[in-house]
Parts: sequence; structure tokens; C-alpha cells
Amino acid sequence: MGFYANVARKILVGLGYDRADVLGFSFGGMAAQELARNSPHAVERLVLIGTSCGWGAVPGRPLAVFGLANPLRYYFASYFKLVAPTMYGGRVSRDPDLVRRQAAVRLQRPPSVIGYYQQLLAVWTWSSRPWLRDIRARTLVISGLEDPLAVSANGRMLAREIPDAELLEIPEGGHLLPVESAAEMAPRLRAFLSS
Repeated sequence: MGFYANVARKILVGLGYDRADVLGFSFGGMAAQELARNSPHAVERLVLIGTSCGWGAVPGRPLAVFGLANPLRYYFASYFKLVAPTMYGGRVSRDPDLVRRQAAVRLQRPPSVIGYYQQLLAVWTWSSRPWLRDIRARTLVISGLEDPLAVSANGRMLAREIPDAELLEIPEGGHLLPVESAAEMAPRLRAFLSS
């Protein structure tokens, strides 16, 4: 995870930013935590969406985690449509049109199989739990109450452990919060980033 955080830091530097607001979603939320730890001077505000602390987190639902264990959903729309409701929960489990649109997005730019498993390895061998209290960036944690992967207990734990973190829970939100719950998140996100 340190590698991914370092890539993010190099991108900031390359774009000419010494400090920035950082938003991390799912895997990106883990990399964002690592960036806030390793480069605290670079992170003004931190937003963590649908993520966890890695090891030490409350595990996702077994069928959702099983679906995550392979990248087939990025290569076959039919497989995505089969596993998406169980993997992502929330509105995805009730909206076939949203599932179709998300399947099309994933088919456009599928990850390499090696890259996909490298990401899983990073997730499954990493934990921020021992040092969450060391994060000094102002933090907003956003969780979906119907997220079967990063279950909402993880958002509550992150908000509790990170000093002065705020928590926003989306009642019908699943794992794909930025896609399915943008309208519910936007006012709080705007207020947080402008404060």
C-alpha cells in the first residue's frame, strides 16, 4: 500500500501541489490513509469512502468477498450482472439499469489480471489499525449502511479511531457510493471540503 501512496504523492508533486484535499474510495481509501500517514504535510483534508483499515477490520459478507476474489466482472458483462447485486449491495441490488451501466464502464478498461491480484495482495497484507490515531488530517468518513464489502462498522471504527473524524452514513448506500449515492453525499462533502 505504501507503493500506491507513493504514486499518489508523486502525482501531486508532478502537478505542482504541495498540499491537497485527498479523497479515497474503496481500495483508494486505503492508499489515502497510507498517504496521510507517510506524507502528512501533503494532505489538507481526507475523505474516506466505502473503505476500511485492512487487517483488523470487520470482514465483508462472505459472498461479496468471494466475488471480489477474481476479476471476471471486468471482462464479462454477464458475470458482472450476476455478482454485482451481492458484491455491491445498496441501490445496485435494486436497479438493473445501474448494473448495466456499471458493467459497460468496467468492460471499457479492465485491469490486467496480474495488476488485479497485486491490488488484492496489497489489501490483504496491509493494516492501518495500529496507527489510525496518528492521522492528523481533518477527516470525513462516508459509509453505506448496505455495503456488503466495506461493511458500515468499518466506517464507524475509522471515524472513532482517527482523531476528530466526522462520519456520514448513507442509509440505502452500498459499496458504489460515489455512483449510486452522489446526491446524498454531495452537500456534506462540499461543506466539509469548503470548511
